[in-house]
This record gives sequence, C-alpha cells and structure tokens, in this order.
Amino acid sequence: MIGQEKTVSIQGRLFCATVEEMYEVCQHVMCDSACPIQADAGLLFGETVQIAELADLWRSGKIRKVAISRFGGEISGEFVVSGWKTWRHRLLDRGVEDEHIVTYPLSTKLPPCTDAEAIGFVDFAKERGWKTVYVVVPELHRFRSFISLVSAAAKAGYELKVWSYPMPAQDYSENVFFTQSAPKGPRKQFIPVDLNKTFAYCKKGDYLTSREILDYFDWRDEK
Repeated sequence: MIGQEKTVSIQGRLFCATVEEMYEVCQHVMCDSACPIQADAGLLFGETVQIAELADLWRSGKIRKVAISRFGGEISGEFVVSGWKTWRHRLLDRGVEDEHIVTYPLSTKLPPCTDAEAIGFVDFAKERGWKTVYVVVPELHRFRSFISLVSAAAKAGYELKVWSYPMPAQDYSENVFFTQSAPKGPRKQFIPVDLNKTFAYCKKGDYLTSREILDYFDWRDEK
C-alpha cells in the first residue's frame, strides 16, 4: 500500500526504505533536468548505444567529448555486441570530429559490464579533471547506468556531476537482446532485471542507497 513502509531486501544494505523514496529516485533519474553548462562528455555504455543522440548532443554544443569504453566487442550466436571501433566509425559517419571522440579503459576489477565501465570512466574523468557528464543510454538501462556511475564516483571520492539524458520512447513489446541477455525477449520482460541488480549490488555495498542518491541530486543541483 502506498505510504506504508516497504523494504526491497530483508538483509544487508537496503536500496530504499519506502515506496515513496523509490518512486522519487526513479522520477529524478527518468525525468532528469539538463546540465546547465556544456558537459565535459556524453558517456556511451556498452552495447546500449544511442549514436544519433550522442552525435546530436555534440553538434548542439551540449557536450565537449563523446566517451566510449575500450570494450572490443562480443559475438555469441545471434547476440552481437559491437566494440568501440564500430561505434567510433558510426559517430564519425554522423559528423562527430575524430578529436572529440575519446576511449577509456574498463576497470579490471570486474569482467566487462556496466559497473566496469562506470569505474573505468570515473578513473578516466579524474585523470582529466572532468566534472560533468551525460549518461546516454536507452530508457530500459537508464536507471541502473546512472546509479552505477554515481556510485562509482562516490566510492572513488570524486565529485562528478552526472545527468541522465532523456531518450525516445521504445516499444516495450518488441523482442530484443538486453545487456548480456540471450535469447531475445520483449523489453517488458527485462524491466525487473536492472532493478533486481540494483537491489543486490546495493546490498553488497557497491551502490548508493536511494536516500544517498536523492542527497546526491540535492548536491549536484545546488546553486
């Protein structure tokens, strides 16, 4: 019942304490505001790539660089994940200048995944003094990608301001691959996947809690 306290895990570190808190975090991430200045980069996560939107962000002057992890790609039957060279060529084809496309190494602390990219990007941003970034991924992956990156920055003690870029609506009944999924399934089938990962990783201490995420938004947006 809305308004009643409800936990999402019975042990360890809970992602959220109430339904309202969970809803507020989701609304913040999925209906995020725009970065008030030109961001240092637009970040592309793995195979969940939005080339057109990244190119548009760059052409409109909203980002200085497009950042791609150096994941080389993966083929497993029908499941094909293109590597960074493919995405670089596609960005070039859309008019993004080569000197504005940068690649960064994934963290070696984990196998190739969203969190390895997030940790790797934070280290990369820290080396270059980057402070602002857009996460540009499809709607289905926006929630966890944002939380993964914000959590990686917090664990590294680096003050990185992250914005979640709004994406076009997708058909949730369409059969697709999702992150490391096989076989294909309707998008709606994968809605719980990232949510359950978020709960599990928070319980382990890898992700911030919803309260900490809300506090992060207050810090990011303070005048």
